[in-house]
Amino acid sequence: MLRQTANTYPRYERVTLCQRIGFETRHRFHKTDWDTIAKDPKSVSMPQPPWQYGHDPEAYCAERWDDAVAHVLEGKPLQATNVAPGHVHKEWTVAELMALGEQMANY
Repeated sequence: MLRQTANTYPRYERVTLCQRIGFETRHRFHKTDWDTIAKDPKSVSMPQPPWQYGHDPEAYCAERWDDAVAHVLEGKPLQATNVAPGHVHKEWTVAELMALGEQMANY
């Protein structure tokens, strides 16, 4: 049996990307620039990207079943395809995002 680490789980990239969007949205809402919102009210709208909200997990599971089985049983690579187009996964921490938020606030 393969030893699983966090980044070998197929859903890991999608979940961490969704979490990051949540942190970035929270930052935007907590650091509101009211002049910008007055000019463009949509600038504060909740992000609802199609890859996230239009995803059909049941269909995705059926489509990728053989790939997932080969990944678990044979160690074949499995690249997530249920993330934002062109997304390249990068590990991050809450502390890093908070520091980035502070840098943006001071910019």
